[in-house]
Amino acid sequence: MAKFKVGDRVRCTAWACPSVGTIVRAYGNNYDVCLDCKERPKHAAWREGKHYIICQCDAELEPLYAQSIHIYTDGTTTSAILKDGKKTVKTAQAKCNADDTFDFNVGAKLAFDRLFSQDKPAEKPSTKPNIADLLCIKDDPGWLTKGKAYCIDSKGKMIFDNGAVDTFKSFEHFQKCNLGMGKCLIEKPALTDEQWAQFKAGKLAVNCKTEDDEKAFLEECLRRYPHNTAAWRDDTSCWRGYKDKILYDMAHNGGDLTCCGIGGASHSRSKLPVVTYTKEASK
Repeated sequence: MAKFKVGDRVRCTAWACPSVGTIVRAYGNNYDVCLDCKERPKHAAWREGKHYIICQCDAELEPLYAQSIHIYTDGTTTSAILKDGKKTVKTAQAKCNADDTFDFNVGAKLAFDRLFSQDKPAEKPSTKPNIADLLCIKDDPGWLTKGKAYCIDSKGKMIFDNGAVDTFKSFEHFQKCNLGMGKCLIEKPALTDEQWAQFKAGKLAVNCKTEDDEKAFLEECLRRYPHNTAAWRDDTSCWRGYKDKILYDMAHNGGDLTCCGIGGASHSRSKLPVVTYTKEASK
């Protein structure tokens, strides 16, 4: 039985002149192929304004399949199918959450991305801390939602509500690039209970970016650890010496509160991880 039939799109490898064309006649194991090319290949015949070549066996032809992607939906699930000719190569799906409003454009994009992301090796989750953990305090429709947490991850990437991704070196860099949107975010709540415990044990250092943040931090320290921060009751401040590079920690594994500068000799020796305390986040 012949492998090819009239109408099949093929690549001819006969006569050492690879060319693409369409089979117009099949008889036995012989095929007449009308070629697409405008220049006449060697050994090709010229008939009725077109180039033809005769292939004398199946081995002189290769199937020419055009790959295509088909996307369709049933109103809830959107499917993307990659085909090679009539053969299905692979599929991917995106399903709309019951609490969301179905949007074909969003579903199609997700299904399309998943169709090809399956070819990529899974990325190992980063063990590096985020560049900045952020909290939205004001809506920016389509981009940011009040009360929602965001982050600039360890690679500098930040993802917005609409799926857009941008890259920033720091929160300050984000604020400079987005003057209006920058007012909608603050650095995420000062310290969690677990972080306060680590701070008390001398395993964590705290940085303040503004003098107001530093005052709020010292006040909270006095409330939490009055015995360890007694020397700071008179509103003593190290802000003038270190500015936004100031670092506070509990010396000697839970001793008295001390301060130094980021990157200074003391910090270089202790190598403590650093978190940022903000006045707004502490409210």
